[in-house]
Amino acid sequence: YTKRELIECARAVTEKVSLVLSALQAGNKGTQACITAATAVSGIIADLDTTIMFATAGTLNAENNETFADHRENILKTAKALVEDTKLLVSGAASTPEKLAQAA
Repeated sequence: YTKRELIECARAVTEKVSLVLSALQAGNKGTQACITAATAVSGIIADLDTTIMFATAGTLNAENNETFADHRENILKTAKALVEDTKLLVSGAASTPEKLAQAA
C-alpha cells in the first residue's frame, strides 16, 4: 500500500466508525429512557409497598384525629395522576425512544 492509499483507507474507516457511534448514541437514548422509567416505577412501587406494610401492621395511624375522608380527595388525585403517568409510559414504550424519554 502507498501512503495515499493508507490515508484513504483510514478516512473510510473513520467515516464508518462515526456511523457506528451515531447509531449507538441513538440507541442509547431509548435505553436511558427505559432506565429512567424503570427507576421511577420502582420508586413508586417501593412507596406503595411501604404504605401497605404499615397499613397491614396497623401502624398507619392518623394524626390529629384526621379521618380517611380528610385525605380522600388527595388520594384520588394522586391515583389519577399515577394512572395517567402509567398510560404515558406505556404509549411511549410502544413508540419512539424520544417519546419514551419524554414520558419518563
